[in-house]
Amino acid sequence: MSCPAVTLQPLPTPLPQGVMANIGHNEVLFVPQDSNYFQCTFVLTIDPTTCTMEYVAIDCDLDIIRYYPTLTRIGSEVLMYGGYVSYTPDHPMSSAHYTLQQECMSDLFIFDIPTRVWREVPKRGVWPRGLQLHTAYERRGCLVVLGGSTDTLGIPGSQSVWEYNLETQEWRRCPQLPADMYMGVCTRVRGVSEVCAFSCSDRKGSPVYNASCTSQHESDRSFLLETTLPIPSPTVIATLGVGAHIVTILEDVPWYGDSTVRVYAYDTVSREWEDRGCLDILGRADNTAWCECSAGCSVWRFNDEYTYLVFTDTVDTFE
Repeated sequence: MSCPAVTLQPLPTPLPQGVMANIGHNEVLFVPQDSNYFQCTFVLTIDPTTCTMEYVAIDCDLDIIRYYPTLTRIGSEVLMYGGYVSYTPDHPMSSAHYTLQQECMSDLFIFDIPTRVWREVPKRGVWPRGLQLHTAYERRGCLVVLGGSTDTLGIPGSQSVWEYNLETQEWRRCPQLPADMYMGVCTRVRGVSEVCAFSCSDRKGSPVYNASCTSQHESDRSFLLETTLPIPSPTVIATLGVGAHIVTILEDVPWYGDSTVRVYAYDTVSREWEDRGCLDILGRADNTAWCECSAGCSVWRFNDEYTYLVFTDTVDTFE
C-alpha cells in the first residue's frame, strides 16, 4: 500500500498560537491560546486553490482561553476540553511578590456550528481531572479523551481514558492506556480506532518523545500498544490520519531560525513505519496546530505564527 506524499504551501495570513477543528468544507474553527484576544474565537475560510485565508471573529462571553486544549467535532458541534490556564492570584503585598500560577482545567465547552454559539457544560457526577497535551477524538458519537498530563510541566503523564456521552451528558472511565501518551491523533481503519501519540522518556534531564501507535478494541474499549517509532525526537510536531496511514512529522534539525522536519508514515494495515524524507520550513516547528480543512488538504500552524497548507496524496515520492 503506497504511503501519502506531503507537499507544503505557505499561507500569507499568520495565526497566533491556538487549536483548530473542521466545521465544514474549507471552514475551520480556530481558538487562540492568547488572552490578548479577549475571548474571541474565529472561523477561518480557506481557499486551497489560491492558498488564501479569510477569518471572521466570533465573540464569546465564556472564559475559554486555554493552553493546549483539544477541539473535537461530533456532528454539528465542536467539543473543547482541558488545557491549562496561567493566572496571578490575589496577593496583599506588592506586585513584586506575585507568583504566576498554572492549573490544568477540566472544563468542557461546546460550540454549535449552525448558530456559532458557545456554551459550557455544567459539571455533575463523575468527572475527569484537568488535562493538557492530551488526545481527543469522536467514537460512536461520544468524546474520547486519553493520555496527556495532569501537571502543567507535562511530566508525569496520564494513562487514563475517559468517554463523554453527549446524550446522557455523563462521563465514564475506560480501561487505561498501556503507556503514557501525549498529543495524539486518531484515524479510523475498518471500524477500529487507530491512535498515534507520543510516549515520553527522560534522557539527561530533557524529555524525548517517541511516536507510538495503539488501537482501541471495539468490544471492551481497551487499548493495545502496537508499535513505537524507533527514532526519538526532542520536539513533537504533528500527526495526521490519512486513510489507512498516520503521517507523523518530527523536528529533525532544529535551528534558532528555521527548521528541517522529517516525515514518517505509519501503515495501520501492515504495521510498518516508512521514512518519507525531510522538508524545510520557516521558523521553529513547535507549538503546532493541525486541522484538515478538505479532502487531501490541511492547515498547519506553528511557532512564530507561520501557517502552511499541507497537501497529502498517495503517490510514492515527494514532489
